[in-house]
Amino acid sequence: MGISAYANVLIAADDSVRAADVGEGDRVYEALTGKARLVLNVWQGPAVGMFHIETLDGPGIDCTEDHRIYTDRGPMWANEVRVGTKLRTATGWTECSAAERLAGDYMVYDIKLEPIGLDDPWLVANGLVVGA
Repeated sequence: MGISAYANVLIAADDSVRAADVGEGDRVYEALTGKARLVLNVWQGPAVGMFHIETLDGPGIDCTEDHRIYTDRGPMWANEVRVGTKLRTATGWTECSAAERLAGDYMVYDIKLEPIGLDDPWLVANGLVVGA
């Protein structure tokens, strides 16, 4: 799982950095609690099988097709998201306006956050709530 190096990751409610600039020991904004979470690990590597999700309200995101996306029906894999799917954002909800596979190889980043009890943490990348 991973997101594009160019995705902007929310590190505070009003500040973001590129995924490529997030490192172990940093803190990023956890989408569901609104609290800062420690980055435990960042994996970087090439990926094929990328998926692009565009929204009505923003730039959308390029991620691996098995990356988790937060929807009104709960977590979905990116390749399961379809036009019209309601997607959680940092400030509410939006709708998917395009969902398609991308050709080629991409550099991706998988950012692992400290756990929140038994629940998986979620981060905000390009405005969308995605798995961490």
